[in-house]
Amino acid sequence: MSKYEISVLNTSQNLNGRIYSKEILQKIDEQLKSPNSSCRVVQREYNEDDTISPKLEKIIGVVEDSAVDGDELKITVKFLPSWPESKSLAEMNVKDGTSVIRPAGIGSVSPDGKVNEDYQLSYFAMVKKENDSFET
Repeated sequence: MSKYEISVLNTSQNLNGRIYSKEILQKIDEQLKSPNSSCRVVQREYNEDDTISPKLEKIIGVVEDSAVDGDELKITVKFLPSWPESKSLAEMNVKDGTSVIRPAGIGSVSPDGKVNEDYQLSYFAMVKKENDSFET
């Protein structure tokens, strides 16, 4: 199975006005490295009903590693064969750049757009590039 290193967050203000500080990136990295972390799943899409828990039927991969590299959070994703199209669609879409992987979490945001320390990562989701609110 292929593994892909992917940049999922950086400290620049994104299109939805959010700013993730380096401290928040480090907090997410620590959360991902926690032995009992349930947030290391990658889903094929965000939850339509805005629930923040990962949904088993949508899981297409797992985060095997993470690291803060300068002002970026990078993850290494291993796609799972359990989703019938995981090899043909998910890997191809990430590899060719038509889709990106982004975090889903919960927390407050200050008036200037900075994500606050109460942010908690829940899962990652694959997003079509044209719908990516994190692009800077």
